[in-house]
Amino acid sequence: MNNPWRPVCDYLCERSDLVNSILQRVRDTRVVIIRFIPVIGKTILLKLLGYHIHKNCPDLEPIFIEWKTEKQRNDLPYGKYLQEETAVWKAKNAEIRPHNPKATNIFLIDEGQNSYRDVSFWNEQLKNPNILSQPKFIIVCPRGISGLSAIDDSDFLSQVRRIDRFQCVELRSSINGNRHMLFKPIETHTMVMKWATVSHFQFESGISEYLHAITDGHPGILVRILTALKLSFTHFSANIRRQRLWTLDLCYSVMDKQNGFLDLLSKYVRGCWTPDEEALVRQYHSTSLYSHIPFSRIVEVLRKVATLLHGYTLPTSYSDKAFAFCHHVGLLQTEQRRPGSDETTYFFASPIHRKIACRRLLAASEPDTILDQITLQQTCLNAIERFNLSLLKAQSMKPYIDWRSISETAIQNEIYCCLNHELHNIEIISEYSYLTNERVDFYIFSKKWGIEILQSGEKGAINEYISQFRVEGKYHGWGIMDDFIILNFCSKSSFQPLEIKDVDIQSHILQVAIDFEEYTAEVYTYDNKLQVTLDLGRGRQRSYSGEPDTNQESLNPYMQLRDSEIPPNESEKTMHDLRKECAQLKAAHAKMIQEIEGKKS
Repeated sequence: MNNPWRPVCDYLCERSDLVNSILQRVRDTRVVIIRFIPVIGKTILLKLLGYHIHKNCPDLEPIFIEWKTEKQRNDLPYGKYLQEETAVWKAKNAEIRPHNPKATNIFLIDEGQNSYRDVSFWNEQLKNPNILSQPKFIIVCPRGISGLSAIDDSDFLSQVRRIDRFQCVELRSSINGNRHMLFKPIETHTMVMKWATVSHFQFESGISEYLHAITDGHPGILVRILTALKLSFTHFSANIRRQRLWTLDLCYSVMDKQNGFLDLLSKYVRGCWTPDEEALVRQYHSTSLYSHIPFSRIVEVLRKVATLLHGYTLPTSYSDKAFAFCHHVGLLQTEQRRPGSDETTYFFASPIHRKIACRRLLAASEPDTILDQITLQQTCLNAIERFNLSLLKAQSMKPYIDWRSISETAIQNEIYCCLNHELHNIEIISEYSYLTNERVDFYIFSKKWGIEILQSGEKGAINEYISQFRVEGKYHGWGIMDDFIILNFCSKSSFQPLEIKDVDIQSHILQVAIDFEEYTAEVYTYDNKLQVTLDLGRGRQRSYSGEPDTNQESLNPYMQLRDSEIPPNESEKTMHDLRKECAQLKAAHAKMIQEIEGKKS
C-alpha cells in the first residue's frame, strides 16, 4: 500500500532525535514555527514528522498542507481551507492505520510564508491560549530571498520578526544545545551508506567522513553531491564501473578537480552567491528598508566572511546594517560560539556555499587552500576573472572597443596585476631571459612556471611562439620550466584552429575572447573548442583599483581596525585584542585633541 507520508528518497536518515524533540515541543507549546534556509530539507522533515506520527502517535492526526495564498485558493477563507485539507488527509490516513475519532489534528504546514497575510489565521488560531482543545501546528517557512516579499510592508515584516523570536531549530549545533538541521557525522555516515546500498556501490573507508567534512553535514548539499557522484560514475572506465568501488581518490577527483562540478551544484542550490541569487538580492535591496546601504558594502561584507575559514565575528551590541541585511536575506548565518558570549559570528551555510561565493568574490580558490595544489592553467583563469575591463577600456587607443585598440602592454599590465593578487604576491619576473636572448613574458621562480601573452589572430605568428616551447625549442632548452602556458587574446572572429599534433603542447594553449559589453571571457582550446566562460570582475577586489572607495567607513580608524583580518589560529584572542587596541586608539585620539586645544589657548 502506498504510504503518503513516506519520503520519496530511499536513503534518508530518519533524524529520530530531531523528530522526537520537535514533537515534544509542539505537545508542550501547541505551535512550533521554524524558518529554514533553502535546500536544507524542510519538506522532507515535515514528511518524516508525519511518518513518525502515523506510526507511533495514534492520539495525533497528521495533516500536510503546502499553504496557498488567498489568491491561489480563490479567496477561500482560511477556516474552510483547513477543513477541506483535513478531510482529504483523514481519508488518506484511514487507509494506512485505524482511525481515531478523538485524535487531535496536527497541521504540518509547508511554505508558511504564504500565510503571513492571513492575519486572522495568525490571531485566531496560532495565538489562542487554549492549548488543550485546539489543534497543533508545525509551520516551516524559508529564510532567504525566496521567502521575502518584493515590497516590505508592516504586516509582512512583523510576521517575519515574530517568527524569528520563536525559532526552535537552528542550522547547526550551538552552545544552547538547540535542535539543529545539519547532520551529525553518524547521520551523514548513515545516509551515505544507505545511498551506497541502494545504488549498489562499494565504498572505501573514510568516504563518509570526507563528504561530511566538505558539506559540514548539510542535508541538501549532501543529497545533491550523491546525485552528482552517481551521474559522474557513468563516465569512468569500464573497469571502475564493473567494480562499482568508490575510493577516496576517485571521489576527490570528482569533487575537487572535475570541471563544472561547482557550476552544477550552484544551479540547483538556492541561497548561494550566484549571479541569479545576486540579481534577486539586488531587486529586493532596491525597495527594502536596507536600500540606503550601498550594494558595494553588502558585497564587501560577503567577501570578508568568505576570506575567513571560521566566519566573521562582531560584538553582539555592534549594529552593522550590511551584516544584518546579509543575514536577513539568508546569505549568511549567525551563531554564538561560547556560552555567555557577547559576540555574534557570521558564516556561510556550508563549505560548499563558501566555495561558490569565493569563486565570485575572490576569483580564486578559498583562502585556506594550499597554493601548491593550484595548477598554472587554473591560476591564469582565476587571474583573467579578476580583469578590470574599465581600466582596459580607459587605455583603448580608439573610441570604440575591440582587441586591436588595446595594446599588448596594457594586457600584460592587467594580467601581471591580477596574477600578483592570485599568487599572494610571490615574485613574478617579467620579460625573463635565461641562457638565450629570447624572453618569456612572465616567469615565476617558486613555481617554475612560464607564461607567454599573445595578441594575434595570425596562425603563423602563434605557431612561431609555440615552437619555442617544443622539445628542441629555446624555452624548452632552458630546462627550468615545470609547466608553461600560452594565452592568446583576440576577438572571437579572429580565432583559427591551430594544427598541433604534439599532444604535450595542445593542453598548454588557451585562446581568450573578451566581450567588453557582457563582461565575459570565453576561453577556447587550441582547436577552438569552448572550455569555459568566465564572468569578469563582478564583485571582486583587485590588489589595487582605479576606482575610488565609496565606503566611508574606510576613513574611520576604528572601522579599519574592526575589519582587519586575523588568522584563524588567533581567533580566541581576536575580540579582546580589538577592544584593547580600540581603547588605545581612543585614548591617543583624546590626548591629541587635548594637546591641540592646549596649543590654541
